[in-house]
Amino acid sequence: MTVFKMNEIDTVVANSEEEAKAFYKDFVDVNEEELHEDFVGEVSLEKRMYVGLEMLTEEEKTQAREWINFEGEMLTPMTYKEVMQRKNQEAPYIISSTDW
Repeated sequence: MTVFKMNEIDTVVANSEEEAKAFYKDFVDVNEEELHEDFVGEVSLEKRMYVGLEMLTEEEKTQAREWINFEGEMLTPMTYKEVMQRKNQEAPYIISSTDW
């Protein structure tokens, strides 16, 4: 599976670029022109994103980690690869969004 940055807001996990675009087009009801113009491309699985406490084990919550407080929620960085492994979800799906 691969991670694709669809635009400045959403990132999708899919088996191919075509699958990511088809899923995203249906999911957010975007037209073909906007989809093409906004599409950024493949993202490294080692790139980090911020996740909430629900993604961590109880042990990880007590370990020294980098934390940020975003609007009252404690977030920590985790790679896309780690998040995908923990979610163990069938593609395609939105893995991150700055709209949430």
